[in-house]
Parts: sequence; C-alpha cells; structure tokens
Amino acid sequence: MPAIASVSVSDGTNPHVFTPRGVDNSGLATLVKSSGVPIADERLTVQRSRTANGREKATFKFVIPTVVTETVNGVSRPSVQRTAYVDISFAFDGTSSEAERNVARQLVYYLMATDMAIGVIDDLEYVF
Repeated sequence: MPAIASVSVSDGTNPHVFTPRGVDNSGLATLVKSSGVPIADERLTVQRSRTANGREKATFKFVIPTVVTETVNGVSRPSVQRTAYVDISFAFDGTSSEAERNVARQLVYYLMATDMAIGVIDDLEYVF
C-alpha cells in the first residue's frame, strides 16, 4: 500500500507538486499545490475503494482554479474566476489481474496524447 507522499506531475511545461494534506476516514487522500492563497490551491484527490457489486475502483480527481485579483473600491483581493475539474476513474472486476489493470492505465495514458483527445480537450472540438 503506497503511503501518501508528494506527487510531481507536469502540465507539459511546468511541474505541479502536490503535497499531502491528509487521508480521511473513507480513505480519500488529498494533496494540494499551494500558492499561499487557499482559494487558489490546486487539489488532487486519490481514493481506492470497492463498489457494492465487488468492483475494485481507483479514482483520481484534480480541481484546478483560475484565480484573478479583483479590485473593488481600491481593495484588491483574489477571486476564483473559474475552475477546471478532472475525474479519472477505473473500475475492475474483482478477478482482474495486475497485467489487465496495467493495460487499462497505459491505454488512458497514451489516449491523452492522441490528436483526438487533444482536439476535444484543448481545442474544445467535436468528434465527427
């Protein structure tokens, strides 16, 4: 079982280092990339669970706020302008093998680098 630890992932240009915030009673691990302003914190949550029908489930979620500085009556303060949410969920039969789970993870990894995924996610294009 992996212990909660800092995770460094790249956005293709810059590293994003998420540091552990804690693990709650349900096993939800929260990691944060802090900018010093809590509303601007990027969050990564990781949870491993078993569904009611016996599937083994792994869920990863990113919450990525875009923060701007608003000035009202001469007072400047940060404000969340919008937030990006990313949910990645894997569910496997209880009899799945490590190799099968590895294949599924690798498929998602390589899918994200395809022109189709880039067009749909980055460029907001429709698939036709």
